[in-house]
Amino acid sequence: MAVKKVVFLIVLVLGLSVIMPVCRAQGIENQSATTFSGVVVSVDIDKSTVTVESSMTIVFPISPDTKLTKDIYGISLSGIKVGDYVTVGYYEGDEGPSKVLSLSVEYLKNQS
Repeated sequence: MAVKKVVFLIVLVLGLSVIMPVCRAQGIENQSATTFSGVVVSVDIDKSTVTVESSMTIVFPISPDTKLTKDIYGISLSGIKVGDYVTVGYYEGDEGPSKVLSLSVEYLKNQS
């Protein structure tokens, strides 16, 4: 009888360790992403942030899993320059962007 209880507890703990991260991830995934387009006014490589200005100014935290592109090509944070026109896809948090999904430099709009 005691062996069944121990096996049950082990299965329960293992099950929760799989379910909990999935539940946390769904909290973000169920949010709808927001986009913001504008001109880059600063890039801070050390802090991994890009500041974009349009109708307002927003500082976007860039993480290692943020997809950075210029046209169809992948770029690094150092490939983003002041004056670039960008579109940023992100989740909104209580105090600004909580997670930046993508930042795309739109090459043709830089030429106008």
